[in-house]
Order: sequence, then C-alpha cells, then structure tokens
Amino acid sequence: MEIWIFLAAVVCMLGFCWYVSPYRRREVTKAQHVVATTWLLFRRAVCLLGAILCLFAIGIFLLLDTAWKEKVFPIGLFSLLLIMCVYVGMFGQGWVQYSLSDDFMLYKKLKEKYKWRF
Repeated sequence: MEIWIFLAAVVCMLGFCWYVSPYRRREVTKAQHVVATTWLLFRRAVCLLGAILCLFAIGIFLLLDTAWKEKVFPIGLFSLLLIMCVYVGMFGQGWVQYSLSDDFMLYKKLKEKYKWRF
C-alpha cells in the first residue's frame, strides 16, 4: 500500500474525530448532526452484530459434546467479548483508554450536544 493512501486515511480519521468532537465550541450544524448520528448508528449496528456473533459462538460451545474443562475458556472469552461489544455499542470509547468514567462523560457530552434521546 502506498504511504500516501495510509496518510490520507489517518488524516480523514483525525478530521472526523475533530469534526464530531463535543469539545468544539461552535454551534452544531445540520451536516455535523447527520455525520455524528450516522456514526453512532453505524457503531451500534457493528457492535450489535458482534454481540450476536458472540452469543452464537457461546451457543455452539455449549452444544459441543466435550468436557466442561475444554469449554470454559472459549465460553469465558466470548462472554467477555460480548460484554465489550455491548458496552462499546452503548457508550463508545472516551479519550482516556482505561477509564469508564471518561467514557460516560464523553457520551453524556455528545448526547447533550447532538440532542440524542438514545
């Protein structure tokens, strides 16, 4: 892959994050509201799909005719992945990677800025 394609993708991602950021002091435009809401719905759809696939994988491992010792690790792993998919789908990821309060605070600010009801 060309380095320019990679750099263009990174610039687009950073520009998107800046565009929908709740810390921008400008009034929300119609385009900004559409982009932010589309991103929220896309993120929730992808996470819902991930959660469904995790539930499907857990069901497959529960139906296998093997000892429980062999099922515990994959079921636990897919359960943690399921929890992560639901959490990220609902609240997203804040600026601080390992802080749940940061995630809730950012989601609250986005919800207030874009007047989301969900």
